[in-house]
Amino acid sequence: MRSPLFIAVLLLAIGPASAFAQSNMPFEFQPGHARAPDLGLKAPIAYPKPLRYGDKGWQTIQFYPARAGAPAPLVVAFSNAMDEWARYRFNEGGIALAVVPDRETVPAASKTIDNYLAAMSYLYGDAEGLGIDRTRMMLYGTGNGGSMAVLLGADPALLARAGVPFDAVRGVISIGGEDFDVVRRMKESSFLRSRYQRYYGRDEVATATLSAASHLELPNAPGFLLLADARDRAGLEESRSITEALVNAGSTAVFVTLPEPRDEVRRTHFLAEPGGSGWEIVAFVQAAFAKAP
Repeated sequence: MRSPLFIAVLLLAIGPASAFAQSNMPFEFQPGHARAPDLGLKAPIAYPKPLRYGDKGWQTIQFYPARAGAPAPLVVAFSNAMDEWARYRFNEGGIALAVVPDRETVPAASKTIDNYLAAMSYLYGDAEGLGIDRTRMMLYGTGNGGSMAVLLGADPALLARAGVPFDAVRGVISIGGEDFDVVRRMKESSFLRSRYQRYYGRDEVATATLSAASHLELPNAPGFLLLADARDRAGLEESRSITEALVNAGSTAVFVTLPEPRDEVRRTHFLAEPGGSGWEIVAFVQAAFAKAP
């Protein structure tokens, strides 16, 4: 187990009818409590600065600089679409955001990782010009992007390929990830086996290297925050499972269930209101970046 500078004991509900889970974070972090959203809330419009980092037409980072203060800490989001409220909350808190796409015509896990590493290398190398603090970076992903963020936060060798020091990553956030232990999931059904073989290939050894579950040993990122929507069964089960595995291996990790939203508020409920759904994310990021290196 690592020895944190100071430890906060967290009590987070793992499910609506479950007991509370206890975990240690290497920085102060207190979760929020969700409440009913205001249907009229809309995030202020912002226009990103496009950053080309590769020779493919779609390899353009959508960069949102922090509102004030440079160099600013950076959240690197692995997602083809970023929630507008998440973008706004980061920027208003003095945090820059870089949204990294993955639009390969024939997607493959190894190519996805190469793409993310290319973007990380670009951002790290041009940190001064972009006004970002290359020593304070947070990995953030949704869906498979969340699974890849956890992988990058658990395997120092991958970031080394991008020339990014592992201690530059202050934490990892995954929302709705479910591809943390692909080899195990491939054995659960013929449907999943077919699905994962198309993306990861048929070599189980190679597939295991691209699964976070194969890289639980320390060192890894200082903290992991995993979230899943209450209606996302696979996301809930797999995010809980990897959280437990990380903690059992000596890592610091917390799982949070996002409350089930009504269909008409899916675009506005997330991070729209102080104390509302997803505010654990803001608290986690701010606390991680405030901690001394």
